[in-house]
Amino acid sequence: MKIAHPSSKKRLIFISLAVLVIAGVGIGVYALRQSQQTASITKSSPSSSLQPGVSTVSLNPPTDAEVQAGQDAKAQTVNPPSSSGDTQTNDLNAVANYTGTSVQVRTTISANVSDGSCSLTLTKGSTVVTKANVGIQALSGYSTCKGWDIPVSELSSGTWTAKVTTSYQSKTSVATAVVAIP
Repeated sequence: MKIAHPSSKKRLIFISLAVLVIAGVGIGVYALRQSQQTASITKSSPSSSLQPGVSTVSLNPPTDAEVQAGQDAKAQTVNPPSSSGDTQTNDLNAVANYTGTSVQVRTTISANVSDGSCSLTLTKGSTVVTKANVGIQALSGYSTCKGWDIPVSELSSGTWTAKVTTSYQSKTSVATAVVAIP
């Protein structure tokens, strides 16, 4: 007697059909969930999803107070507040740094000029050290004195005040910076 076995061709068709049905159901469920999430995002208003006290972005023109705050922030970025005894004018800022082997004095000038000069005087008590004048170098949007690197062998230990004077376009500006040499 012969036992009839299902043909392998029918079995292959049945398995393939089952895999396709399962994949189709999975894709359908995924697409349905995505469309529901998109619909809920577009239907909800931004203010309804925020908690009380949480600010929103205003697309209205800025108020006078907002414009003034922006101008103040810009001015403070261009002319940052000085620290450690440094002084500055509206257009000149000086910084002095001790590097271990020298004192570096650098400046920024808010005007974009290329013709002029800068002088440096270092003072500690009654001791005054004057360095040679250097030129002004124009950079993108501002200028700088070409700078000074004073070897510490020319200065004694202690707190020095660096006074930078710039002269350009019939204008003179002064800024100071304080540096400590151990």
